Amino acid sequence: MVMPQKVLNQIKWLCKEIPKVEWSGILFYTIEGSIKDPKNLVVHLQDILPMKKGTATYTEYELDDSVVEYMMDNETMEKGWKWDIFIVIILCLYISLGQIGLN
Repeated sequence: MVMPQKVLNQIKWLCKEIPKVEWSGILFYTIEGSIKDPKNLVVHLQDILPMKKGTATYTEYELDDSVVEYMMDNETMEKGWKWDIFIVIILCLYISLGQIGLN
C-alpha cells in the first residue's frame, strides 16, 4: 500500500480533531497489478472523502449527492480511481506498524 503525504496528513488531522470517536468516509485508490499475483499487487491511496463522525464504537453513513459531486469535481472515474468504505482503524494500524510506504 502506498499513501501520499496528502492522505497521511488528512488522516492525522481527522484523528487529531476527532480522536475519541470513530469516523467514516470514502477512500479513493488505484490498483497496480493483479490480485492473482499478490506479491506484485500495489494499492495506491489517492484521497479521502470524510462522510460522518460517529460514536466511540460505531459509525456509518449513507451515500449522498456529495459523493457524486466529489467524483465529478475530481474526475475520479477518468483517473481510474476506485472507491470503498474507509475504515480508520485499519489505516491507523498500518501507519503505526510502518506498513505503508509514503510518497
